[in-house]
Amino acid sequence: MYLIHTRLACADGADPLDDVAQRVLTAANADDGVEHVSAHPDATPHPVLALWMVAPTLREAESRALEVCRRALAASPKLREWEVLASGAAFVGPYYERLLSSSGLD
Repeated sequence: MYLIHTRLACADGADPLDDVAQRVLTAANADDGVEHVSAHPDATPHPVLALWMVAPTLREAESRALEVCRRALAASPKLREWEVLASGAAFVGPYYERLLSSSGLD
């Protein structure tokens, strides 16, 4: 399973992202591999969608997550003013710092 973060932006005055996580889940097909979606509308500098994806590779998970998010934005009149800025695997710094410190390479 992969955690993919998708950052969003919109024009001023766009509808808030109240139910965006549910809208993304609704846009997903069974073959997309979306297990869970959570929204972080107050993240700065841009709102973030977190998608937990089941896929054979990271590249496939990133590609599917991007497609699902774009599909959800296009399908919902409420979300059409929003756009995807970036989408990719979430970097979890503390995890990698722990790995480095336990290896003696830090």
